[in-house]
Amino acid sequence: MEINMSIKVPKGRVSTETLPIFLNYCVELSNMVSAYNIQIESYNTIGVEKFLSLSLEKQLEILTVMKTYSTQLMEASASKIDLIGDNRKYAWFSMRSMGLLPPDDLFDKIDEKDMIEVYDAASIQIFRSLELYRYMSYSFSEIFCFTWMDLFTRDSFVFKRISETVSQILSGEISGVYTPNFPVHYAEEIFSNKKIWIKMQSALMCRLYRIDGSVGGFLHTFKIPEHGSLVKT
Repeated sequence: MEINMSIKVPKGRVSTETLPIFLNYCVELSNMVSAYNIQIESYNTIGVEKFLSLSLEKQLEILTVMKTYSTQLMEASASKIDLIGDNRKYAWFSMRSMGLLPPDDLFDKIDEKDMIEVYDAASIQIFRSLELYRYMSYSFSEIFCFTWMDLFTRDSFVFKRISETVSQILSGEISGVYTPNFPVHYAEEIFSNKKIWIKMQSALMCRLYRIDGSVGGFLHTFKIPEHGSLVKT
């Protein structure tokens, strides 16, 4: 695969093995979501430079996550699972494919309009409702190379509360399906061109387990009652 000539790649930092695979996944995912009328840029200079700045170990980790995510989308689509709208079935399908088990009563408590996101035990996002991309203007290269703390900013008090709650859920201090009492808050893109913001209303959180009983991560659901952009058009 040829690199888009508008992308500035630092000399001596092009990996003949990992970079073409990374760009291919970015393009593949962009094409996949476009089938659902969601437009996300495949890659740009910022995302490519970030990927190349990472260690080979981290690059391979990102490629593994992208491969898993791409496979989830393809298999869910092939299984005629709705990827837009009510995402409960899609979330369950994806968690099962990753060997993650939620509390038995979780999906009885999730509203059909909730956004769903899943993080592994290291707080790396491994699943998100497809419709979340409607509220993002980053490229896939940025989404998979930067942490969510690098991509979005939110009130420091809320961020601290969320971090503490995640730690309590992963440690077992909080068990079962939990309704967090975070205040409604805003998350804003930090360095994108459009500076999209969303108003977040958290609904549920819970710990996820692996088949062997170990902690596999956590799930978070929320609603987006408002959204917009700081850039005037």
